[in-house]
Amino acid sequence: AVDEPDPRILVSSLCGLAMHSVGSHAAAVDKCVNFVTGQLKDPGTNDPLVAAYALMFLVETAPPLENQAALANCLRVIREGQTETGSWLPGVTSEEEVGEVCDVQGTFATNQILLALGVAERNGLVGDNEPIEKAVGYLKSQAKLRIAADLDRRTKAGLSAGTAAAMLALNMDRADQVVTRLSKEAFRLAESIPHSRELAVPHTLAAAIISRQSGVGAWIDHHRHAKLLVSQLQEADGSFEPVPNANQDRWEVPFDSDPWRTAHYCLVVQLQDPVLAAFSAEKSHPMLVARDAAGKKQASNSGGPRGGQMVGGLQLDLDGLDPTSMSPEELREKLMEKLKEQGMDVDGASIQIMSSSDSPPDGQ
Repeated sequence: AVDEPDPRILVSSLCGLAMHSVGSHAAAVDKCVNFVTGQLKDPGTNDPLVAAYALMFLVETAPPLENQAALANCLRVIREGQTETGSWLPGVTSEEEVGEVCDVQGTFATNQILLALGVAERNGLVGDNEPIEKAVGYLKSQAKLRIAADLDRRTKAGLSAGTAAAMLALNMDRADQVVTRLSKEAFRLAESIPHSRELAVPHTLAAAIISRQSGVGAWIDHHRHAKLLVSQLQEADGSFEPVPNANQDRWEVPFDSDPWRTAHYCLVVQLQDPVLAAFSAEKSHPMLVARDAAGKKQASNSGGPRGGQMVGGLQLDLDGLDPTSMSPEELREKLMEKLKEQGMDVDGASIQIMSSSDSPPDGQ
């Protein structure tokens, strides 16, 4: 395993997303894709936050068939890196404090990873739902602890924005009381942007995402404020200076650098374009499921593949399988095993076996 996370994977993924959102840097984006996929070859990374940014970048910019191994590696690292409490990369690790202390670092990482899983699902990459349910439970408990925590209000609001954005990206119930309250806290952050130079960069992007998800009116108002902040912070060479931190004891964002900040602020401004529609919860896929307030998949969900549709461009390695020598039942069983090996949640799934000359039955 890799001992230390490679910040180049994370920063390259974020910068690649930013250039992709602009739409005029295809060659540079391709270089980022080649670098990230090359770095993710076994053993790749063992850091779930790095894997999450790589996952978001690759599903948004590259054909899944060409990067199947890299995507599977990202999902594996995310799945294996989750703690028993449902969080990722917690800053609070003692058994006495877990679940009782507001964990800024763990909340930030868990927000980002859930957002990545939501973006991946909206691009057709569906995995196990259990990590999502555990993470939603953790984030809701942290939302309660954050109310009384000794944190500045902008950090509280920024973490709330990140949590709400992740939950909405996962197609959770917008009427849920926690989601509604988190969204209101996020809007307080958006309103403070023109008057603040103490905002952590990811909190600013989280506020942009939640505003974009909340409709045209909220986005126009937020975007006007965000452009003002960006113009104040940008240097002559196009990069962005660090935002002054009034509380030096506050947890610092990992991998902070000029490219990291520049990519974030580029995304803040570019979110009004439909290129990164998954961030605004607009992009969807036939496999996108509705979730209840606990993150559980709703049994009544009408989503799912329709006849003749390809699910996420999934390509299975069929080495050792000869479909012509198997009965339909045997082939279904083997295909289900292959799907499980890919980390897919196949509970309640069915496979329709057809020849190339068949047309899909109605309703299947």
